Amino acid sequence: MKKTIKLCAALLTLLMLIPGCGQEAEPADEYADLIEAAPCDIYPHYGFYPMNVVELLDYFEPDIVATAKVVSRGEPYSYMTPYELELTEVLSGDYQKGDRVTLITDYSYRNGATRRVSGSTVFRVGSEYLVFINLAPLSELVADASTDETVGYICSPPTGAIKTSGEYLPDGIYSGYKTKKELIRGVKKAISELS
Repeated sequence: MKKTIKLCAALLTLLMLIPGCGQEAEPADEYADLIEAAPCDIYPHYGFYPMNVVELLDYFEPDIVATAKVVSRGEPYSYMTPYELELTEVLSGDYQKGDRVTLITDYSYRNGATRRVSGSTVFRVGSEYLVFINLAPLSELVADASTDETVGYICSPPTGAIKTSGEYLPDGIYSGYKTKKELIRGVKKAISELS
């Protein structure tokens, strides 16, 4: 019996090590593929680059820190693309699991023209991300918007978002968090340090 359990455990471990096994496949998203393949035509001049999550939280004071699934993508504006996010775990902010937020990104594909900011996180419909979001009226963010609906934007691109579904690739300020669990635990700790 013990040999059978050990054999099953070994096979399960082996399956998780094979690429594509043990994790959900990322959904196809032709729009994201198009944006990722496009050359960057804008190079941002952010005034502050956080060195870690505590600095990001302290400097930008995000309205929402959460894990979120990208539910849908709206019609792009001239320079930005709206997405609907469903919050899957709220770490900070006056929101709850299941709430939806419109997020505006700093790239678009419209009328045959692609516009992309260097380093921006390209969101994929169906994927999940850890996001640090600030809120503002849509008309303040998008010149061709016709409403003052409150929407979110990623604070501190590109550090204000990291993909947590599919293959987790810690980078930049997230490189110290080797697993998704470590990442969430570390962000919760950073939030409590600043409270």
